[in-house]
Amino acid sequence: MNRSHSVRTRALVLGASNVRRSIFPLIEQILSRFQRPVDILIACGHGRSYCRANRVLGWSLPGIANAEWVPSWQVEDDAERVAVVTDIGNDLLYGIEPSMLLDHVALCLNRMRSNDRVMVMGLPIERLMRVDRLQFGIFRKIFFPGSRLSLKAINQSAHEVDQGLHEMVLMHRYEWLSPPSTWYGIDPIHIRNRHHHAAWSMVFERLAKDLEGTIELGPKATGFETLSRDFKRAQLNRIEQARLVFSRAKQQSWLGFDRSQSQPSLHFLDGSRVSFY
Repeated sequence: MNRSHSVRTRALVLGASNVRRSIFPLIEQILSRFQRPVDILIACGHGRSYCRANRVLGWSLPGIANAEWVPSWQVEDDAERVAVVTDIGNDLLYGIEPSMLLDHVALCLNRMRSNDRVMVMGLPIERLMRVDRLQFGIFRKIFFPGSRLSLKAINQSAHEVDQGLHEMVLMHRYEWLSPPSTWYGIDPIHIRNRHHHAAWSMVFERLAKDLEGTIELGPKATGFETLSRDFKRAQLNRIEQARLVFSRAKQQSWLGFDRSQSQPSLHFLDGSRVSFY
């Protein structure tokens, strides 16, 4: 990371498919709620694991806890820092024990500073409790075809992980969010598209509540610099959306071939930027 790049806010989001699928409203919310320029660091991906490298449709990404977001996040400066840790649970269907998953999430949280504003989103326990064996079997076959775990075993592990996460949050005095079941449909782990805006609005409104100000406008502000707290005005244009869709992570491979990409992936006119890890 270029240490000479001056930012007002550094925002980190760690997650899996829910982050990847809602990348537009996620970034729009960050840009609309925090002082800019914002350095946005994202480690996400379909089926992403916190503990180990995973492969989906030939694409391989490192485990979130071991990805290269750490040096960029730990840069010493005066920027306000906010972080969201979410999509914690894929590892259970990969056969990872709850204790190991909690250890890797704890490793991520231990890399935060004492004054960072951090939110941990728990597992969708309320929705998972309404999944029957047939629904679970279909879901497991589609998203985790290699898994042979039973619904009972997954529910027990999910409760153990959720409780462990809650205890970590209480210890660190972080923000905690239990995702409401109304965010989900037939699919018990992926937030419905129509709820993406509301979900990220709730997350970043809570993280921004104790921070002063939002966006400072310069005398020649244009494009993104003219945005205010009005979320309706914080819209990515089509070129920016396309660049985000085709952005790859700093460490990534496809069918064994290196497809890594230098970061940041996207720059805005006001100096804000987005990096993927």
